[in-house]
Amino acid sequence: MSGHIISKDAVRSNNGKRTTLNSGNNNKNNGNNNLNNININYNDSLKVPLLSSFINKNYNNNNNNNNNNNNNNNNNNNNNNNNNNNNNNNNNNNNNNNNNNNNNNNNNNNNNNNNNNNNKMVFKSEEDDESDIFSSNGDNNNNNNNNNNGKELKKNTLGLIHCIAFSIGGVGPTTGILFVFPQIAMVAGSSVPFTLMVATLCCLSMSSTISTFGRYISTSSSFYSYVSEGLGKEMGFLTGWLMIIGYLTLSVQTVIQFSSTTADVISRNSDFHCPWILAAIFVILFISGLAYVGINPALKLSLILVIGETLIILVFTLIVVIKGGDQGNYPLAFTPVGDYSGGVSGIARGLVYCVLVFIGFEVAATLGAETRNPKKNIPVAVVGSVVLTSAWMVWAMYAMVVACGVANLFIISSINSPAETFARKYVSYWFSILVDLAGISSTFNVCTSAFNNLFRILYSIGKTDCNPLVNKLAITSKRFQTPMAAIIAFSTFVTISLGIVASIWGIYTDNSWRIYGYLSYIGTIPLILIFIITNIAVIPYVKTKQPQDYQVFYHFILPLISALLFSAVLVGNFYPDVPQKPYSYLLIAFGGLVAFGIILMFILRSKKGLLEKMSYMIAHDGSTNSNSNSSNSNGGGNGAIDFNKHYNHDDITDYIPTTPSINAPRNNFIYDENFIDKSIK
Repeated sequence: MSGHIISKDAVRSNNGKRTTLNSGNNNKNNGNNNLNNININYNDSLKVPLLSSFINKNYNNNNNNNNNNNNNNNNNNNNNNNNNNNNNNNNNNNNNNNNNNNNNNNNNNNNNNNNNNNNKMVFKSEEDDESDIFSSNGDNNNNNNNNNNGKELKKNTLGLIHCIAFSIGGVGPTTGILFVFPQIAMVAGSSVPFTLMVATLCCLSMSSTISTFGRYISTSSSFYSYVSEGLGKEMGFLTGWLMIIGYLTLSVQTVIQFSSTTADVISRNSDFHCPWILAAIFVILFISGLAYVGINPALKLSLILVIGETLIILVFTLIVVIKGGDQGNYPLAFTPVGDYSGGVSGIARGLVYCVLVFIGFEVAATLGAETRNPKKNIPVAVVGSVVLTSAWMVWAMYAMVVACGVANLFIISSINSPAETFARKYVSYWFSILVDLAGISSTFNVCTSAFNNLFRILYSIGKTDCNPLVNKLAITSKRFQTPMAAIIAFSTFVTISLGIVASIWGIYTDNSWRIYGYLSYIGTIPLILIFIITNIAVIPYVKTKQPQDYQVFYHFILPLISALLFSAVLVGNFYPDVPQKPYSYLLIAFGGLVAFGIILMFILRSKKGLLEKMSYMIAHDGSTNSNSNSSNSNGGGNGAIDFNKHYNHDDITDYIPTTPSINAPRNNFIYDENFIDKSIK
């Protein structure tokens, strides 16, 4: 790569103060000694302990033209260097001096007609702290979609409908109706709809917190960046660690759920005893292949499937309610009272499962880097998905209460495949097959959202620029601009995990549903912890960094209530029923992983500036380009990013990323000519 030295006096000792990179204009011209255009070569892998590291003593090469112009009053020097295609016109006027330099090459097409050169980067003293350190005012980065270098996701490819489909697919409302309803009913009794309404309030308060952050921060790292900005880089790292544990666990769970559902449906309706591992292989290959092509077609497919399965369940629930089910309609189901209610303790325990039903509504937050107008669409999608799915599931689960009969709810576990059984009883055998297909469709959508969510989380980890091997996770497809390396890594992880499950517990569904239950339990706990931490983080974030928008109710009372509600849900996992084996072993393993994450955080913290660098690179999706879609913590997002607020070191070498994962343009540094003269000597 090459750099163009365009003007002098950009580097100064500044009385020993450190200097930072910043974009801006340099109008300084000194008499007869202007070093206007010197081309230098430097190596990406080098840090910058001495700027002389960058300098090549050969001022002329095959690609560049060097023009040294000495200007005196009333002297006009015209130097024209012409190549094939493009024109650079720089007209600099200094005290009756006119310099017209026309430089043509095959790479740039920039026209600057000013008293200064806008297409440059300058070293700026620490006292000036308002611009993006890696932005270039005249940089020829017109569109991120067209300048992908293998590290960027495709920008502006998703709209509001896609984001809503992604979140609704992550929730999987039909999955909750068909598979989670029995677990809620066994403890909450007839108050299942009421319990779900309480869970809706929890998730709405959480969606409000996500929406608040989403208005200022749009990135594929979601909670990691949210907590980093609110509670500091250390808590941000631990939140990211919990995200990895929770989402990886639940992703394996969703595959087992889909594959076991598919295998059971095939086995029930044919003579073939279908192994669940076959369906698992299919879903991994299909979703991964679709994700490689692009998330847009995956979300369109999810939207079609959601509409289809919802219509099937709607017909089923209407018929059940109209017919009166097993024991007639029961309006008290919408209250915490009644002879068949589980009471306060049952509702509290059922709330744990109801929160599990809603897990996935937050996944749209990871689409910030690919969504058009993310600061508007992401909050709407998160809140909208909770409202839509809760309204639908409250109705559908009331219909399931009616179908089962309130007196039978506490023994619903004795009914094999309740939804399919009720469909056959109240509609027809053929319609029960449609209900089964709706279940397969819903679990497939949950897998799609879980996979694509993990792809973007792993991609964000790859943008940390902390380790060459980890950085490879950020490699994207140059053709489709999708997270190719993350897709391969995650698909490999899931395949190995399922291989271990199959080798130990078998390839048939006799034991796979048991494993599904274990993973559901342990995978939900880290996400509940993340929700609590994020609710706390939004309070200091808005108070200190967005004080103009601070409102006591939305930015203090509501997040605090949400944190308390999720804390109660967390306690419900341990009390009054103390976890027994193997759940207790799973909790011990989870505690060990959290402890390891804390140790790792302290190790990274001991390395000066590493956590800050990781947070910055993840928050801005690894881009130091001012045209990046990612926003900064100041809420601007479309303007310059203040890197000085993320780095706080004395050595300029710490400011300059040194690995190829950085997508910053590095061909426009400005140096002081006197410094350069000394360096090259």
